[in-house]
Parts: sequence; structure tokens; C-alpha cells
Amino acid sequence: MAVKRLLYSGLPATVEHGKTGGGGGGEGSRRGGVGGGGSSSSVAVAESVQHFITSMDSLKLNMIAVDQVYPLLADLAAALGRVGGLPPDWAGRERVKRWVSKVHALPAARELDAGDVRQLLFDLESAYNEFMAAIGSLS
Repeated sequence: MAVKRLLYSGLPATVEHGKTGGGGGGEGSRRGGVGGGGSSSSVAVAESVQHFITSMDSLKLNMIAVDQVYPLLADLAAALGRVGGLPPDWAGRERVKRWVSKVHALPAARELDAGDVRQLLFDLESAYNEFMAAIGSLS
């Protein structure tokens, strides 16, 4: 299952299912949500914002080769998986995971076409706005 998951979606199970730990000390502080005072969740929110902005800016700077886009999207998906308090089926996370899977399936030297870049940028901006609204309602 792990090999299949990595070959086709490009995401480890911990990222794909929004889990980052087995219930250790850090997990308890994330369960409280963004407003729960957990510093690990605050760090995850900051990292997510950073990865959203970096991904969108890179696309706007015409960095559209798969080997440039994939690491940014994978980092964003991983950071979103660490944010406590977001529903597991949050639409923004699902959109980012779909793009990670799509880009992962392409050859590294391929560039995204103009339509894909435009759609990816739209999806990232929408997910970012939804993310900001979601974390605002959690605090």
C-alpha cells in the first residue's frame, strides 16, 4: 500500500490522511486547534502560510517545471497536514493533494501548460483564502 501510495499520489499516508504522529506529546497540543495554545499548531499555521505564498509567487514568476512545482506543493501538503483543528476533509487540503498527485505523475522536465498554471494558481489562492478564514474561526 505504501509503495502504491507513493508511486501514484506522491504523498505518504501521514500527509494524505492529515496525521503526523502517533499520539505523543506534540499531538496533544495540536488537538486543541489553532486557538488551543499549542505552539506546534502555531508553527504549522505559519509554515502553511509560508508554503502557500511561496507556491503562488513561484507560479507567478513562471517557475512551472514539474521539478520546481512538485517540492513546493508537497511541502504545502505536509504543512497543512500538521495544522490542528482543520477538518480532515477540508476542501483546500483536498485540492492541494489532488495537485500534488497530478504533478507527481508527470515527468520532471515537463512544464505545466498555461491552463494548468492558471488553474493551479486559482486553486491555491482559493485554498489560501479558505485557510485564512478557517484559522480565523478557530482562534
